[in-house]
Amino acid sequence: MNRNISIHVRLNEKEFDKLNEHVNTLGWSRGKYFRSLLDGAVLKVPPPLEYHKLLKEFNYLGNNINQLVKSSYCNVMDVSEAQKQLNRFHELITLLDNKVRGFA
Repeated sequence: MNRNISIHVRLNEKEFDKLNEHVNTLGWSRGKYFRSLLDGAVLKVPPPLEYHKLLKEFNYLGNNINQLVKSSYCNVMDVSEAQKQLNRFHELITLLDNKVRGFA
């Protein structure tokens, strides 16, 4: 798509700062930002890197809990390991809750 139309907009300093804050938060160019607004996109701030680390940890713990449940069906369950995994899962849920609520 050839973009050959240029639009000039005048902003005051406060508006310009707000525009730059939005653009920098999204990691986009100003052009992409305005085109996305015109297309009706709902602009969302990407989650911080910690979010992806927590997600990976939840997946890891979910797999461990699943293995513990499977082993419980065979009566070879290590109760101390199960308790350790459940405690870690509870810690992660508490950490995530605090992050979402803005306490940490």
